[in-house]
Amino acid sequence: MHAGMTTFPPTPRSTREFVDEVVDELVALPPDAELAWEPVHLFGLGAPWVGVRVPRFRSGARAWVWDVVTPEDHERTRTLQRDPLALAVAQDTVIVDLHRDDDASFSLRLQVPVRRVPSRIDLPVASLPGAPWRVEVSSGWTSAAIGSAIAAWFEQRLGVRRDVCAAGRGVATVTGGDQFQVGDGLFAAGPSFDVLLGMTPGDAARVTTFFGAVTDALTPVR
Repeated sequence: MHAGMTTFPPTPRSTREFVDEVVDELVALPPDAELAWEPVHLFGLGAPWVGVRVPRFRSGARAWVWDVVTPEDHERTRTLQRDPLALAVAQDTVIVDLHRDDDASFSLRLQVPVRRVPSRIDLPVASLPGAPWRVEVSSGWTSAAIGSAIAAWFEQRLGVRRDVCAAGRGVATVTGGDQFQVGDGLFAAGPSFDVLLGMTPGDAARVTTFFGAVTDALTPVR
């Protein structure tokens, strides 16, 4: 589920200038101010990554404030290690996308929060949808994981505790989108409901059986 690495921001100088500007703005906020954030997603990067934008900030240095990356990417990338706004956060959700090769508009997603992301998911052969279904498995971060990392950054860097909340619902991943809770700790993309309602009973049963098998397989790490 890991896809290499990338380096950002562009230069050490721009990092220092931006950090100074951000810290000045954060210090000016009242101690009890609630900080809302929104994820920013840049496609085409060679690493799992989420840029966290703070709506009330008006800095033109870059569109986001914090870079959320995996601890592995943070460890191997010196640029990230020198950037105090780069947050090394362990991914805590498995994302399963289901597509149809004969229908480009068809897409279903299941997201399962986990204590740790497994290197593989073992599923019964009978649960796999088969052609024309295509399955893609990836991983990401929940809003809770990112919010906790930002709260810890405030306490470590500024010596203050701040309430941190996400501007959106559900989970923040490298692909984004509104998420809705559909079970105990389980989330699905909003359009999934419309797609399921429009499917034949047999196809709907095949999809729900597959998602159920994924959930069962991830039970040991949830």
